[in-house]
Amino acid sequence: MCDGVLVHPGDLVVGDGDGVIVVPREQAAAAVAFSERRAAAEQEAVERIAAGATLWDLHDIGAAYRRLGVAEHDHGWDEQNDNRRNEGEGA
Repeated sequence: MCDGVLVHPGDLVVGDGDGVIVVPREQAAAAVAFSERRAAAEQEAVERIAAGATLWDLHDIGAAYRRLGVAEHDHGWDEQNDNRRNEGEGA
């Protein structure tokens, strides 16, 4: 037993700072393959962010907004508000 979870011989018991999981032996190969794909995707995200991409870019939020017919308006960054802020008027 591991914290109330039955562990059988051959099961994977994996832990890190977030917790511990028990993977049944018959699911181990699939779990390892999934983990390797996930790690590769996370490494790609790190590299894209280092190259200047944003989370918005990584998750293609713009395309999702277009499909839904949603438009984002961030007036905090438009030129008029930037000028007012620079002149001390606030946004």
